[in-house]
Amino acid sequence: MKALKRILLVLLALIIVVLIIGMFLPKHVHMQRDATIHAPMEMVYDQVDNLHNWEVWSPWHRMDANMAITYENEGVGQGAAYSWVSEKMGNGKLIIAYSHPFDTIKTDLDFGHQGIANADYYFQETPDGIHLTWTFDSDMGPGPIGRWMGLLMKPMLGKSYEDGLRNLDSVCTGLQKTDWFYVKTKIKDSYAYISLTQEVTYPSMAKAMEYMYGTLMKSIEKNGLKVTDAPIAIYHTWGDTIKVECGLIIEPTDKEIKGVDKKEMPQQKYAVIKYTGPYEGLEKVHMYMDKYLKSYQLEVVGGPIEKYKTDPMTEPDPMKWVTYVMYPIK
Repeated sequence: MKALKRILLVLLALIIVVLIIGMFLPKHVHMQRDATIHAPMEMVYDQVDNLHNWEVWSPWHRMDANMAITYENEGVGQGAAYSWVSEKMGNGKLIIAYSHPFDTIKTDLDFGHQGIANADYYFQETPDGIHLTWTFDSDMGPGPIGRWMGLLMKPMLGKSYEDGLRNLDSVCTGLQKTDWFYVKTKIKDSYAYISLTQEVTYPSMAKAMEYMYGTLMKSIEKNGLKVTDAPIAIYHTWGDTIKVECGLIIEPTDKEIKGVDKKEMPQQKYAVIKYTGPYEGLEKVHMYMDKYLKSYQLEVVGGPIEKYKTDPMTEPDPMKWVTYVMYPIK
């Protein structure tokens, strides 16, 4: 009995020591890992800002292939969120609280009864690639047990962060071998424009568009109108024949303009891809956009628009031509 009492006293003393030490451990846990991701900034940023992409690089997703995930607010950008239910990883929710493109993403984590935390991502372009800093911060509370948990958590969490950054670099390396484009959603203000519309076949489309833009420019000069943005083309239908509307965005005017249509494009939300290259490459941009919209179940509410930011008459190199492909979405 005396031996048992000694053992119990020693255990009690150890527990008291552990609790006392725990009271002096920091209540705030901070951990971060850094890595260079060898890919363009848009690609790296999109892998984090688009929560759907986490399924291919997040270390926790890879730990449980049966994890059930529910997305909110399309799962992309500031305000987006996803909740997870997992027998292995527990349940929780992540919200993108702040998203500043190509610079910072801040997220809020809610682990239910296990507490809350913040995880932030900082992006910096360097000659070697994108320097990504991934941080974790959590208040472990006033109790000593929580503070010990914070101390023990850091090595395990650090290992998961390192795995995630390696996965991210690998995913981006693979994406660079495919036709990948950065898609962002944006609300564009209304604008006035003049336009002409024709139904054409594909072989005759270039000549028809050249005629329409030429006619529109003559109308601009004749009526003393001011062009305020790059030319656009709206593709209303696409099949054996193509119904294409060529337009020039102008400063609003009350003038009656004969020979062309004067219209106003209402404020609208768009899925947008910025493409740099020859016009022959636009087909793969539209194919990628179609796949993207279907994947995220985004409803298209009008004809796609191409905005031609580069004038081929002033920039002879097709590899430098910039075109915005914009799909109006609900």
